[in-house]
Amino acid sequence: MNHYIYEAEQCQPIRRHDAYPLLEPFTVSIKKGEWITLVGHNGSGKSTLARFIAGHQRTGMDLKGSEQRYGQGAFPMVTQLTSQYLLGSTPYEDLVICYEQYGEPMDRDRLEQYIDELLQQLQLQHLKHVPLTQLSGGEKQLVAVAGALLMKANKLLVLDEVTSMLSERNKWQVCQLIRDLAAVKELSVIWITQQLDELKASDTIWVMDKLELVARQRACELFGCNKEDGRSTASELGLPIPWSVYKSMELGLSSEQIQFNPYDLAKAVKHDAVSIR
Repeated sequence: MNHYIYEAEQCQPIRRHDAYPLLEPFTVSIKKGEWITLVGHNGSGKSTLARFIAGHQRTGMDLKGSEQRYGQGAFPMVTQLTSQYLLGSTPYEDLVICYEQYGEPMDRDRLEQYIDELLQQLQLQHLKHVPLTQLSGGEKQLVAVAGALLMKANKLLVLDEVTSMLSERNKWQVCQLIRDLAAVKELSVIWITQQLDELKASDTIWVMDKLELVARQRACELFGCNKEDGRSTASELGLPIPWSVYKSMELGLSSEQIQFNPYDLAKAVKHDAVSIR
């Protein structure tokens, strides 16, 4: 049984009218249920790579190399610009519209049940019929994510900096709810961010630089001190190292236990009964 959602081998999109390469050749694979965090500086090519993989940037291009989508069409993609995705006046109305435009055929009772399940999993059930104008930024992002999950090709979800315009509180709520939902549904996710405190040690991390995919490793390996001089691959690539990563090392946590934000670090310390010195 094939557990891959997408594979590419030395793949390079070339703009047809001027033969301009949009990306350097890349080789990747995405497994079912895999969480991929895609990072890199502004202009590094993160969004271009994600849009290409999602199937949203194909017009007027030639392709070198090969790719395999395993029967999938375009994958759903959500960005920080929530207003582009919300079409209804309430969460319920928006989801019904998304289903009617893009959804897999199902009877009305099943649709109602599925919408209720999505809203409950994203803690939006109490807002089902509340006007979208009354929702917070984080709640609107979650409605957009729910709509994307009603699309036929919903085995992979691409989320492009969906927390960048949210408050600190909403950011962490959105991060956790989407991670929980992805785990329950065995959903593959490409999570694009410049906020490295959103990482988890178990994430697959892709690093883009100057239109090239320069690293593909688990986050714990990329940020762990795996060099003789105590440096990490992440530091050699010029990625900023979150304070919590330094603190994780200071506390003697293993690479597998590295935490990227103070909230997760506090939980890990409490769980492992590590005393901060």
